[in-house]
Amino acid sequence: MIRVFADDLTGAAELAGICKEYALNTVLTVVPSAANHAEAIVYCTDSRSMELVAALNITEQFLAPISIATEAMVYKKTDSVLRGHVVEELLLQMKHLGYQRVLFIPENPSMGRIIRNGQYLVNGQLLSETSFAHDPEFPRKTADVAEMLAGHGAEIHVMQCSDALPERGIIVGEATSMEDLEQWASRIDQGMMLAGGGDFFQAILKHLLGAPRPTRVSTTQQPYLYISGTSFQTSVSFIHALANENGMVHYIDAQLLEGIGLQTWLANCASALTENQRAVIAFDPSLQGQTFYSALFFRKKMASIIGALLPMTNIGEILIEGGSTAKAILDEMNLPFWIPDAVIGRGVVRLQDSHQHYTITVKPGSYPLPDYIANIFSITHH
Repeated sequence: MIRVFADDLTGAAELAGICKEYALNTVLTVVPSAANHAEAIVYCTDSRSMELVAALNITEQFLAPISIATEAMVYKKTDSVLRGHVVEELLLQMKHLGYQRVLFIPENPSMGRIIRNGQYLVNGQLLSETSFAHDPEFPRKTADVAEMLAGHGAEIHVMQCSDALPERGIIVGEATSMEDLEQWASRIDQGMMLAGGGDFFQAILKHLLGAPRPTRVSTTQQPYLYISGTSFQTSVSFIHALANENGMVHYIDAQLLEGIGLQTWLANCASALTENQRAVIAFDPSLQGQTFYSALFFRKKMASIIGALLPMTNIGEILIEGGSTAKAILDEMNLPFWIPDAVIGRGVVRLQDSHQHYTITVKPGSYPLPDYIANIFSITHH
């Protein structure tokens, strides 16, 4: 039995997809649940971008049904570059489950993210010298891992795999390769809570269960709806090219955000889905860089618009780009339980709701489009 707590939806989907590749009966849920009918349950707390008090409150709600850790492997999925309320949530989970120490390996060597000599490096560059230094919520102004995690009353130990491990505190394991992660996985004992990124989770499952079994994408169904909530330039440019060439893009502009012309817009979008079997919904480029609306407002408005559109037409396949946007839409749909169908690429996972009404592919905004989605929406596709 495996229980995963992830602080954002794309992280939850990534680990649910890994479980699927290991042939585990897996459920991803966005609500607290004590259900034990699956071999692996991945809980999405969506706490990363919350204020600290709210993040701890929601984490507590998700932990409440899990009273004891002895019968399950419990894993805390965090951001690989330590954004969010990482230490506070780790300490809360350790306290709730009765652990004195946690083996925490957040880095993802497969993506060029490593910890060496106490420093966090991204593709050979100090974390503090990358774009993560300018993150709007959690800027990474230092590459020193102990410094990043300090100040929360926790015992932080940044260690190599050959070191003798302490009996208490947060053990941050250095790793520069997948082989390092496999060595760490071999050192796990029952007295440890486990936490970190996707690479470490995969190393643990490989240690426990052997080689994974790659999943295949089942047949896609028309019509296709591509929803983008990201400002990542590659996606913005791709969608802009689609808008110029074939008019399949339905932009949400400032007027629509205020509800002006919404019913006409919805009718046009539903008609396009029926006639063309594909449509793209994104925020108008003119909204980029504005300061009047908050990110939360954008997410909620996108979710409410999608919630109004879905009953107007039958959707076969949905791609949602941007984890926060995806979570807001899933909340609007009121479908709390999802089954991983296939892993499309790193962090890109196809999910089906438990009633099989919808199939949704969830993708982080900064990741490239899966080929099968890019082909569906390509300018040359007919």
